[in-house]
Amino acid sequence: MDDDRGSGGLAILGAFILGGLVGAGIALLTAPKSGRDTREHVGRWASEKYGKAGEKLSQVGERVRDKVREKLHQAEEQV
Repeated sequence: MDDDRGSGGLAILGAFILGGLVGAGIALLTAPKSGRDTREHVGRWASEKYGKAGEKLSQVGERVRDKVREKLHQAEEQV
């Protein structure tokens, strides 16, 4: 039997985020702005989100690294 605890919640969260991004993209594309203004706006928005995602990923990586080091230290103490 597979242990799938939590995977349903992550799928729902992922679908929610993806839906929000698609909706935001459609709203931007159908907004009453010129194509140039819209492209510039989308470019700035995407750049900002990319930067924030990189920051979050870095933070998660640091947390994972700290937990791994903690568990390794605990394992060494038990040996």
